[in-house]
Amino acid sequence: MMNRIQMIGAMVVAVALFLGSLVYYFVMDGAAPEDPDFRLNLATLRQVADSYEGPRPTEIRVEVLARDQIPFFAIHAGLDGTATVMARSVFQLKSGWGDSIIDVGMDRVIAERNNSGDTFDDDALSRVQQGLSAARRIVVTHEHPDHIALLARLSDMTGIAPKLRLTQKQIDGTARYSTDGKVPAALANLEPLDDSELVAVAPGVVMIPAAGHTPGNVMFYVHMADGSDILFVGDVVWNMKNIEERWGRPRMVQQYLMQTPEDRNPVLNQVAALADLKEAHPDVVFIPSHDDDHLTALIERDVLAPRFTP
Repeated sequence: MMNRIQMIGAMVVAVALFLGSLVYYFVMDGAAPEDPDFRLNLATLRQVADSYEGPRPTEIRVEVLARDQIPFFAIHAGLDGTATVMARSVFQLKSGWGDSIIDVGMDRVIAERNNSGDTFDDDALSRVQQGLSAARRIVVTHEHPDHIALLARLSDMTGIAPKLRLTQKQIDGTARYSTDGKVPAALANLEPLDDSELVAVAPGVVMIPAAGHTPGNVMFYVHMADGSDILFVGDVVWNMKNIEERWGRPRMVQQYLMQTPEDRNPVLNQVAALADLKEAHPDVVFIPSHDDDHLTALIERDVLAPRFTP
């Protein structure tokens, strides 16, 4: 009898350990490496940013097209189920050279397809469209719908296309959001950016190749006119705590809940590089696209201003 009880007990323990290991592997493990193979050198970024002649940005403005709630453990691997607000944001850099837009967002149709229709702000979209028409430069961080889809939804791209600076992977990614499943003709003929090196795309603005979250993922460094340093990290992380705690997203989200699976290793190395940069240069301002609380705090500090302006 004891042997049978012991056998059952051992089986229960084995099952518990197996399930526990699955939970740890898919939900809890998010550690970024201590010695990443991805590097960010602030002096080099400044040098490249200043190589593009013209007045650097003086102001950053933000539009939030929608807000969603997801559990924190989907953002930051672990077991914290606290509801966290994800902002679907777009940014406008104001300068005497001309405005630059980082990410273009989505329209209501795409928002509803992606469960953001209930909070979608049509007035914000109208201001974004006006901003795109007035801008001199337009770039995007990656090819997910809330960052790039609007480019495939605009009926007239005549005035927009010449302002765009996209990588080939980003151009190809617009096909998913067009009505016919093809890259819009106005984008198909664009000369793509080289995604193998740092590229200055406007005065003070540098594209940083960072494939992983998507194949065409990039970040943008901005050297402001007042000398301050801004890093738009896009979706490399969704929350500042990822950087502060050197911790990434869970495998469950990366492998099964994203539009396309995320390449985990490069992303974790990028998270580590961001953490290293923050430790070495605490005055650098990091802007994750979706951290609503952080964006609000930056507005309160006058680092960001709400709403686009003509």
